[in-house]
Amino acid sequence: MKTSYALLIGLLLVKVIYVEHAAAIETSATLSKEAVLKQSPVKGGLLVHLGPENAELLLAFAAEPRFVCHGLTTDPDRRTGILQALDEGAAYGRTSVDTLNHPRLPYADHLVRILVVEAASGVAEHEMLRVLCPGGLLYAKSATGWTATTKEWPSAIDEWTHARHGADGNFVSKDESVGRPSNVRWISAAQYRGVQPRQTQVIVTSAGRLFSVRDTGTNATLTAQDAFSGVKLWEVPYTSYRKPSLRHRDFWNFPALIAWKDTLFITGKALDASSGDERFVLDGNPLVCDNDVVITSMLKAYDAKSGKELWHHPQPGSRPIIGGGNVYFVEGEWPAKGGPLKLVSLDLRTGKVVWQKVFDLPAAAGKPDAFDNYSPNSIPNGLLAGMIYHQGTLALEVTRTYIYLFSAKDGAPIRSLRYRNWSPYASGLRALMIDNLLWLPEAQTDFDFGYDINAYSLKDGAKVKSLQLKTPIRQRCRPPLATEQFMFLGGLNSVNLSTGEETVRPIARSLCNFGMVPANGLLYVPPTHCRCYATLKGYVALESLQPGQELVAANTADHLIKGSAYGRQLQATSSANDWPQLRQDAMRRGYSNCELPARIELLWMQKLAGTHASSPVVANDVVVVAVSDTHRIQALNAATGEARWEFVAGGGIEGPPTIAGGHVAFGCKDGWVYVLSLMDGSLLWKNMAAPAERLIMVDEKLQSAWPALGPVLISGNSVTVAAGLHNMAEAGIVVSTFDLSTGKKRWQAKTPHRPLVNPLTSGVYQKVYDKRLGIIPTKPAAALLSGWLVGDGDSVQIDRLGAFEINSGKSVVLFDTRVNEANTAKLSSYKNGSRRNDFDRWLSSVEDTDGRLFNASIAPKGSVAIASSKNHWVAVTEDQLILLEKDRKEVFRVALGSEHQAIPHGIAIAGSRVYVSTVAGHVLCFGAPIQ
Repeated sequence: MKTSYALLIGLLLVKVIYVEHAAAIETSATLSKEAVLKQSPVKGGLLVHLGPENAELLLAFAAEPRFVCHGLTTDPDRRTGILQALDEGAAYGRTSVDTLNHPRLPYADHLVRILVVEAASGVAEHEMLRVLCPGGLLYAKSATGWTATTKEWPSAIDEWTHARHGADGNFVSKDESVGRPSNVRWISAAQYRGVQPRQTQVIVTSAGRLFSVRDTGTNATLTAQDAFSGVKLWEVPYTSYRKPSLRHRDFWNFPALIAWKDTLFITGKALDASSGDERFVLDGNPLVCDNDVVITSMLKAYDAKSGKELWHHPQPGSRPIIGGGNVYFVEGEWPAKGGPLKLVSLDLRTGKVVWQKVFDLPAAAGKPDAFDNYSPNSIPNGLLAGMIYHQGTLALEVTRTYIYLFSAKDGAPIRSLRYRNWSPYASGLRALMIDNLLWLPEAQTDFDFGYDINAYSLKDGAKVKSLQLKTPIRQRCRPPLATEQFMFLGGLNSVNLSTGEETVRPIARSLCNFGMVPANGLLYVPPTHCRCYATLKGYVALESLQPGQELVAANTADHLIKGSAYGRQLQATSSANDWPQLRQDAMRRGYSNCELPARIELLWMQKLAGTHASSPVVANDVVVVAVSDTHRIQALNAATGEARWEFVAGGGIEGPPTIAGGHVAFGCKDGWVYVLSLMDGSLLWKNMAAPAERLIMVDEKLQSAWPALGPVLISGNSVTVAAGLHNMAEAGIVVSTFDLSTGKKRWQAKTPHRPLVNPLTSGVYQKVYDKRLGIIPTKPAAALLSGWLVGDGDSVQIDRLGAFEINSGKSVVLFDTRVNEANTAKLSSYKNGSRRNDFDRWLSSVEDTDGRLFNASIAPKGSVAIASSKNHWVAVTEDQLILLEKDRKEVFRVALGSEHQAIPHGIAIAGSRVYVSTVAGHVLCFGAPIQ
C-alpha cells in the first residue's frame, strides 16, 4: 500500500505544535541510512519502519549500535521474510519485526526518534506524530520520493541543563507535563547490576539528550542517552572525575557537568554533545552557563560556542549563579563561624562589577538544638549550602537552618529566615523559589517522617501558605525538588502545591545525594543502592498522570488472534516421568517421579539461537526452551538434541514455557500469551494479557508496559498469566485466565494498587505509616512482579501480591502454608549481578518422595540449580553437575566447563535423563552411559 498524496498533504499541514519544518530530502525510490542520519540531530534512539517492503533499511540501521529498530507490517508472510533476512544478517534482537494488528501504533507517547512510513497501513497522521518524540523525524513515501517532517519541541516541557536545573541555582523545573508519576517510559537497568552504590552522581539534559556521570567504583564514565527512549548514544571515560563524599562538606559539590544546546561542558573541556568528541578546552570546572556564556571555577568566562575567553575575575569566589544578565557569587573565604561576607555581582558579558556588598554573617544564635546537630557526621552549622536567583531576589542558604534574602539589583539585605531542616547525613540547599514565594519543607517534631511545606513571601518573609503532609516521608537523604506545580519529596512522593494533594507512588526510589530530575516531560530516577523498598531497579524514566487522567484499568476485552493451527485437535499423552513446567509441577516442587542411574554422562549438547535460555521443560520426548534475546521458543528431540522446530514471538520471553496436552503456552514481554502445538510449533492462538497495548523501552529492547513474565499456569483447560512491572505503575499487576482450547479471555483482575509495606523497612517506619495513614498491614507485601505463579488446581498465587480463583477471578487468601511461609521471609536484593526475589526460599528448596521440603543445604555451596528424582538429588554448580543419594552422600559428578554455567532453576529430570540449560544458551543432556 502506497502513502497517498492526501496523507502527505495532511502531514505537512498538521498543527504547528507538532511540525517545525517539512522538506523533500530525497527523490529516489529508496531511503538510505545516510540520508536519515543527515537530517536527524540526535543520531540514535528508536527507529520504526512502518510497512517495510524488505529488510534493507532495518539491516542498515542494525549495524548502528546507537539505534534500536522495529519493523511493523500487516502482512504475516512479509514479516516472515524480513525475519529470515534479519536472522541471516545476525541482526535480530535489538532489531525486530512484528505484525500490526490495528491502526493504533503500539508505542508509548513520544518514544520514537525516527518513523519511516513506507506503507501507512491505515495509520492516521496524528497517530504517527503521537509516538514521535520532540525533535523526532517522520519520513513518508510518495510516488515522487520521500518527505521529512520534524516534530516541534513543545513549550510545555523543560530541560535540566545543570545539576540544580539551571544557572540560577533554583531546583525548580518549568516542565508542565511532570506531575504525579505513573507510567514507565523506559528503564536502563542491566548495566547497573553488580556495581558500587551511588553510581550515578549527576544528570543533565539538553536538546533531546540525557547525560550522566556514573561511578563504577574504580573509575567513572560520561554516558549520553536518548532522553525519550533511554537508548545509549555514546560513552567516554570521565578522567577528571572526583567522587563526592557522602557525610561531609562537599556533599553538594556535584561532578562538573553542564549541557548547553549541542555542547557538553566537563572539567577542563567542552565536548560535542552528539559524539563526545572534544571541541575546546576550559580552565577549571564549568559551574554555570547562560546566554552562551560559561563560567568556570577559576571565575573565567568563555563564549559557549567558540571557546573564546571573555573575561576573568581576579579574586577567587564560590558558588556562582546567573540571573537577570548578571553573575552573583561570594568572593573570598566563607566565614563558617560568622563574620564579614562579601557578595559580588558582575555583568555576564563583560565581567564588570555591577555591585559588591559586605554582609556581616552572624554566628549560630543560641544553643544548637536537634535540628542543628543531630549527627556527628552531619555538615557543621554555618557552611554555605548555595545561592538562588529568582525574579530579582537572591537567597543565600547557610547550613543547617538559615536563609538570607538580598536584592539582586543592589545587594541590599531584605531579611533572614530560620527554618527546621533535619537531616542526619547532610544539609544542602532546601529552599525552592516559585512565583515570588520561597518554599521550604520543614521538619515536624517527628524528625524522620513528619514534614510541612511552608511558603514565605520574598518581599517581607511572611508565611503565606502551609501544607501539612500526612504521608510519612524520609527526606533526609536527598534534596527536595519541584516543578512550578508539584514538589517531590522522599523516595517518590509528590505534592500538588496548589491543592496540597499528596500522591505516594513508590515505583522507583530516587538516588541519595542527587535525587531525581523532572525534564522532557519525564521524571528521571537514577539507580539507587537502597534495598529498603520493593521498587523498580535501574535507571527509570516515568511519565506523569495529567489532570483528570486515570491509570489504565484491568479489562475483559478480548484481543484473540487465531493462528494457522487454531482449532486443531492435539493428541498427546502425559507421563509422570515428564517435566512439563518450571520445577515440574504447578506447586514448583522440583521433584520428578523417575529414577536416575548412579552414573551419567553427557549424551548431547545443543547450542540455541541466542543466549539467556530459560529452564528446560520436557514432555512427549520433546525438550522446549525459551531464548529471551532472540524472542524464540525452540524445541529439541529429547533423545538426540536435534532441532524439531522454533517459533519467534513478538518480544523477549522471560520464563520457561508450560506444556499440557500437546499445547505449549508461554507469556511474552510484548504483553501477549501464546499457545503453540508441541509437535510442530505452529501457532494455535495468542491473546493479550496486558490491559492495553503500549510498548516501552527496557534495557534497549521494546517490551510491553505490562510484560507477561511467565511461566504461565495451566490448570485443566485454563491458562493463567500475570503481567506487569510494579503494582503502583500503569495498571499495576494484572492477572488473566484464558481458555486453553479456544484462547478466549475468561477474566482479568488486578492486584492491590496501593503502597505496600516492605519487611526490610524499619519497625519505626511501619508504626508511623500505620499511625498517619491508618494502614495496618496484616502481612508484609512486596510490590514487584517476579513472574512466579504457583497453583493448587483451584487457585493461583502471584508472588506475594495475592491469589485468585482460576474459574472466577475472585480474590482469595494465600492458599498454601509453605508458600506463605516462604513469602514472609525478608526480601533479597540484587547480588552478584543476579536478581534475587521473594520466592528465593521457596524456589531454592525441593521436595522429596514423601513430600518433605529440603532447602539448598543438600547441595554443595555455590549450587545454582537443584532438583530431586525418586532416588537422587541433582545439583548444578557453575561448572559441575553432581548426583547425591537421598542420604546426601555424593555418588557422582561430571565437569560442565565454565562456559556451560547453568541458569538458576535450569534443571529438568525426565525419562531418566537430566537436562540443563546454560547462561551462554546451551542445552545439555545427561543420562546413562551408552554401552
